[in-house]
Amino acid sequence: MTNADRIRAMSDQELAAFLDRISIEGDEPWESIFKTTFCDCCPTVEVTEEDGTQHHLNECDFADGVCPHGKSIQWWLKQPAEKK
Repeated sequence: MTNADRIRAMSDQELAAFLDRISIEGDEPWESIFKTTFCDCCPTVEVTEEDGTQHHLNECDFADGVCPHGKSIQWWLKQPAEKK
């Protein structure tokens, strides 16, 4: 069995867990479109760091990293495949 075969045999939940483990700090390629679709509607707070850097934090940033809209990976897995 190849790695590709193992991935093809995974359930949606297993694949989501796998992709979550290999993502870099939760920043997957689909994260920006997920946040644009859902999190841009969330209330934000502007925070200024000691070095002057400003951030706009969404409500997701305050919920122990758990987005109230769900996991972006599971959302992405349900999206239609791109046609080539």
